[in-house]
Amino acid sequence: MLPGAASGMTLARAPLASLGAAGLAWQLAYEVEQALFHGMHVSGLAVDWKKAYDSVVLAKLRTALETAGWPREIREPMLCAYSAPRRVREAGLLGPLWEPVAGIPAGCPLAVHALAVFLQPWAARARLQDESALLRLYVDDTTAMAFARAMRTAIDRACALGEVALAFSRAAPSTTRGSR
Repeated sequence: MLPGAASGMTLARAPLASLGAAGLAWQLAYEVEQALFHGMHVSGLAVDWKKAYDSVVLAKLRTALETAGWPREIREPMLCAYSAPRRVREAGLLGPLWEPVAGIPAGCPLAVHALAVFLQPWAARARLQDESALLRLYVDDTTAMAFARAMRTAIDRACALGEVALAFSRAAPSTTRGSR
């Protein structure tokens, strides 16, 4: 549901998948200005998932990718690369072999997409909390905007979205096994 849809307000939107970070920022600014013009109050939050790539548990990522319908031919080689045994090398010396249980290599071409799939449950929970909220997931930076006629209602809705984000972040372990 678009912000203000109950009042008949509609927003012109570009396909979000086609927008980069700058485009998303301009689109968000446009939507906020349009909501304010229509007498809506806007409240929001920005979430930067700390250590987002490092904290993704690979077993949970596998489940998320399977649930999202990623083809096995893409999913399995990617997860094998992510979980391959490795060693730390320092000053020409090799440390012991260890197997990572968490972490998406940021340099992987599929890393952004895998992280987006992993964050979808947060987006789904946030939409259940407030179906009129405007959510933007861009890699590990997320914004959630709540719109309402009453300022207090907009603030309460944004706080509720923040509580959903906090609960989701606590549910995802942020540790990896091994030395780095």
